Amino acid sequence: MIKINLLDSVTERHSGAAVAVERKMSSPTSKLVLMSITVAVLLAAVVGYDVISSKMAFNKATDDLAKEQETAATLEAVMKEQKELEAKIANIDNRINAIKKLRDSQDRECPGPISPGCRTGGRPIDHQRQFAQRSYRYGIRPDPRVFKRPLL
Repeated sequence: MIKINLLDSVTERHSGAAVAVERKMSSPTSKLVLMSITVAVLLAAVVGYDVISSKMAFNKATDDLAKEQETAATLEAVMKEQKELEAKIANIDNRINAIKKLRDSQDRECPGPISPGCRTGGRPIDHQRQFAQRSYRYGIRPDPRVFKRPLL
């Protein structure tokens, strides 16, 4: 069987740019310089990316901090308003309790069984008469068809 070495003939035929680059790169000094330049460029790219990404993260963190501080300020205002409203509610509850105690003490002072007129000094409340008196004060005469008995 016949053996033919095709590799030598293929590489010898191409004596163009690839062979020239291969000859120049065969020296260890040029390989070291080329690798150093490549490493330096890659290192600069990685450091640049790290610096830019850390600045972006810092800016985002400061924006988030500002938003959180704004939220805290509004929450503090709401809490202050809530405390004021709770104080007002407590004040109103105290007033209601005082009014209830006053009414209870007035009810106890009434002689005998409690009647509708007990709080008015023992006389029954005449709502029609009160309405008529208020109407005369403001210059309004009540309709006589509604009130059958004499008003005053």
